[in-house]
Amino acid sequence: KVMDMLEKTQAAYYNQRDNKSTQEKNAAMLKSFQEILELDDAEIKTEIYDTTSTFGLGSPTGHKVIHDMIENVGNGAKYNIDNNYPRIAQAQLEYIAGYGLFFYGLQHPTRRYFEFAIQLLNQDYYEELGFSRKYIDGGKPNKKLIQAKLNEISNENKDQYPGVQVNPSGLNYADANQFVYSLMKEVQKLNYPQN
Repeated sequence: KVMDMLEKTQAAYYNQRDNKSTQEKNAAMLKSFQEILELDDAEIKTEIYDTTSTFGLGSPTGHKVIHDMIENVGNGAKYNIDNNYPRIAQAQLEYIAGYGLFFYGLQHPTRRYFEFAIQLLNQDYYEELGFSRKYIDGGKPNKKLIQAKLNEISNENKDQYPGVQVNPSGLNYADANQFVYSLMKEVQKLNYPQN
């Protein structure tokens, strides 16, 4: 029931034919989320179960689609980082990763980098789930832990995707948003072999 409600909310938001404004769509989305919050806890608990993936399987997607999405939305995020609108920048960065994870069948390294970006931007949430690594400490990215994670991602993909890894010299560790933006720009440059 909850998944159905979420999918209907998402479909309504992206419906191009209804001619509703963004504000009207946001209001409808908030109403839908309120309906979910009003569900009985026992009812929601029956729908929570262990799974190995967060999102359904998307259609395989070429890297150009991801490259273009990072370019288009990333420009807005960069503007908001540079003009001190961190919450808007964070939302745009989360959008890139979340949209990619939800809608596309990403190649494994890109998927892992996007998952990591979501974790970095929502560290408090991940801590509540029991994740103990503090990738962001005092508002600053922990370079040592992050580099270890990036190496882990590279190593788990080296057989299928040799040489497909982010360039560490292109990463900006000033704060979480700047790091994730720089990570997205490096993901944009990944050189996947053509199939």
